[in-house]
Amino acid sequence: MVSYFRWRQAPFAQEQMHAGLNRPDRVMDQGGREARQVGEELRVLGPLAPCRRGAVALVFSYEADWQFGIQPHAADFRWLRLAFEVYSALRRLGVDIDIVPPDADFTGYSLVVAPSLPILSDELVSALERSGAVVMFGPRTGSRTPEGHIPSTLPPGPLARRLPFKVTRVESLGATSAAPY
Repeated sequence: MVSYFRWRQAPFAQEQMHAGLNRPDRVMDQGGREARQVGEELRVLGPLAPCRRGAVALVFSYEADWQFGIQPHAADFRWLRLAFEVYSALRRLGVDIDIVPPDADFTGYSLVVAPSLPILSDELVSALERSGAVVMFGPRTGSRTPEGHIPSTLPPGPLARRLPFKVTRVESLGATSAAPY
């Protein structure tokens, strides 16, 4: 998708300092000429092939970011930084990655990486099981209920049906060297 900030430059207020595809007199400006040229070049290319699905899905969760914003477990821990570091490590390995929400269809992925999902639904766990993918979870996954409590069965919460352990003790995550976002 291409989205232009201005179709036409506004002839009033502070917005008059932002050029558009057209000038205030409705005559095509430089941006409009460049957009037309790109359109012509795209027509020469013909229909584009659909995007190829990546081999790896990275689960991006606004809910996890929110949860860790409330209770980060370390002064400089940021969920977004963790997700970015996981993404960066996979890209350095040359892996094609799709960034997907927790309610995505995981079918067809070889690997699903969840940097951390403190709140896990039974539906998510079932979808991951059905996918057949190898799944990698980061710290604190399954450590909270939707109400923010420690699960009565202890972490990893709903994953306990697949993982034969319980987290009985935790420590604060150590400081990181990266600058916080």
